[in-house]
Amino acid sequence: NIVRELTNNKSVPKQERKLLMLEKSNRLRLEACLIKCCDRIDNLDSIIGEFSNNAVIRYIFESALLHRGISNSHNKARLGDSNADCTVDTWNKFSNEVSNVLNVLEAKIGAVTLNAIQKNIITEETVNKIQVLKISDNFDAAMDAFSKIEFD
Repeated sequence: NIVRELTNNKSVPKQERKLLMLEKSNRLRLEACLIKCCDRIDNLDSIIGEFSNNAVIRYIFESALLHRGISNSHNKARLGDSNADCTVDTWNKFSNEVSNVLNVLEAKIGAVTLNAIQKNIITEETVNKIQVLKISDNFDAAMDAFSKIEFD
């Protein structure tokens, strides 16, 4: 069920829970991808001014990795990967919507990043780190690099 697929285990420490959620994004079903992306898009609208600067930076990083993981999941389904857990009916029903919402999420991440730069919340160096994680061909390597970033 989709709710179970998107629910985090609250008994796990927050940092570990976030990493688990990001890792799981690489394996979400298309229906869950839609919900997760829409939730993230909505959350990105309100982070600046609501969160500390470090929380904004971390959230942008997480959003970029989430986008990458969901893109990977979508591409696996598109290519017919047997691990993608996607039937032809599901693909036909949700594929265009997932593609569209991924485009919106990417644009929203860019807009929030630009706003954070303009408000001196984030530096160009940090933006470059985000870009490296976003374009990494290896999702696991990107996750490993993210887990090693020190956030104050």
